[in-house]
Amino acid sequence: DELVYVVDSKDQVSSSQLQALRDLEVEVLELESVVRSADPLGNSTDFVFNTPHACDFGTYCPNAVRRMTGFRGYYVKTLATMASFWQTKFKQMLWLDCGMVAQSGPLTSVFTDINSTDRFYARSDYLSFPYVANTSLETQFHPQCDEGMFSQLQAEYGQWLLRKDYFTTTMMLYDTALLGERNEALRNVAELYHRWGPILDQDQAAMNLYWGPSGRNLWVQLPSRRPFGRQGAD
Repeated sequence: DELVYVVDSKDQVSSSQLQALRDLEVEVLELESVVRSADPLGNSTDFVFNTPHACDFGTYCPNAVRRMTGFRGYYVKTLATMASFWQTKFKQMLWLDCGMVAQSGPLTSVFTDINSTDRFYARSDYLSFPYVANTSLETQFHPQCDEGMFSQLQAEYGQWLLRKDYFTTTMMLYDTALLGERNEALRNVAELYHRWGPILDQDQAAMNLYWGPSGRNLWVQLPSRRPFGRQGAD
């Protein structure tokens, strides 16, 4: 088991932060090295380093400042989690957003108690954030940013956008074999991000299109608590 912290650039992390991470035995990796490890010449991944074109959030969308400053961060998170690089380090990978808390028990129990072979586990958004109950995947897009593009999205995905269930990317557990060779998953999710970027709210939209029922259909509900009587993390 190993803890890894991926940064867009180490220049963005202070020396005291880096030392604190080392003291915790956390390995710090730069995004570009993670992505290029599976494709060192960049033949299939050069485009992913360009941040997708975003909506003019300040004009059209609520929470504009947060979205404008966070859009690159959401995209970096997507690249960091989807790179084929992780196959060389782990068979299973657990992603936790900042702010996620293990209430009890060691995180290692997640790997021993849950079989993630050929599966992509994540929690339904409404289970983690009850205020989005009864909302659909469609709410992860902003039609007001580009009505023509949103109409194209509806034409391609139809009923899947109206499903009252989609997953949040704050916590994900998956078999790294699913990431494919030469950044296959990364490229495909990045292409979705670039294609629909002007109407995307954040990474959850692109990730659901790829892993959810309208894409590879590998998403499985991540259990919220350990099995009864077992020792481990909640």
